[in-house]
Amino acid sequence: MKNFLHQSILTLAILTYFFSVNILGETHQQFFQHPDYNTAENQPEFLRFIGVSTKMGFVSTEFTGHSKIAHGYYTLDEQKTTLKNLLIKVPTTSLDTDNKSRDEKLHTLCINAKEHPEITAEIQSPIPLVQGLEESQKFLRDHPEVSKILNSKSKDISTKDLERISFPLKTTLKFKARTEALSLPTEYLIIENNGKFHIVFTTEFSFKLAQIQDPSIMVAKLEEMIKIQGHISIVK
Repeated sequence: MKNFLHQSILTLAILTYFFSVNILGETHQQFFQHPDYNTAENQPEFLRFIGVSTKMGFVSTEFTGHSKIAHGYYTLDEQKTTLKNLLIKVPTTSLDTDNKSRDEKLHTLCINAKEHPEITAEIQSPIPLVQGLEESQKFLRDHPEVSKILNSKSKDISTKDLERISFPLKTTLKFKARTEALSLPTEYLIIENNGKFHIVFTTEFSFKLAQIQDPSIMVAKLEEMIKIQGHISIVK
């Protein structure tokens, strides 16, 4: 009886340790929560998407949308040198393009927030934070003009700024807005500031391949490729 009790206690202790390590090993962090579009535009950390609409077949204009809320889930190794299983979740209704009618169409028709309340972006491969930081620092020394991007507000970073730059680090972002998950080649760099690792990244996707309904109307055609740009920070 004593042996049985001892074994039971030992088994319970092992199971408790196993599950606590797995549960506590994952960190949930709210990257940001902005009350409105203008606030999101004036923050150094952001998650935004950029599209181009062509009116009457020849006048093209660029528009920018923001995610006002972004949550992150990830694990760090014990040395805090490697980031694993980074998952970003965005409430569909938090997407804001600073145009009420366009936002309503985006939430209800294009994505259907009732059926797809969250958009996810996941990097399953490990992100080498320390090694990536070293490579990024070397890159920034060779390209001092890039440093301004890392400390700028979202509205001060133009699409052309990021298009001119080929970030030194590469990965694959698994993006899902509806039922189809897309694997997107993604470039990024890492800096360290105030006890955080800051990750700046850029990629693009086809809204058609993502099964997002085309919002185009007769007088305005949306180009198929949508850019995604972000700046998030990971608490060490």
